[in-house]
Amino acid sequence: LVKVQREALPGEIVVAMVDDEVTVKRFQTDAKRVVLTPENEDFTPIRIGKEKRFRILGKVRGPSRCISSKPSLRSASPKP
Repeated sequence: LVKVQREALPGEIVVAMVDDEVTVKRFQTDAKRVVLTPENEDFTPIRIGKEKRFRILGKVRGPSRCISSKPSLRSASPKP
């Protein structure tokens, strides 16, 4: 779930637009710029300098889950 808002506090997870791309990252700041930090260590942080267009589109409030009436293979218990 995402709450539409234009501001965030350091440490919050945001949906942000950087130039023409949308990303979901943890919002951080250092002395002079914004740093968008991924939760996945395989990706590198995005440092927002003056050369990039940046805006926060919203703040992530929590995961969304889809509940189905059909049983899923993932939810099935293994038989001994």
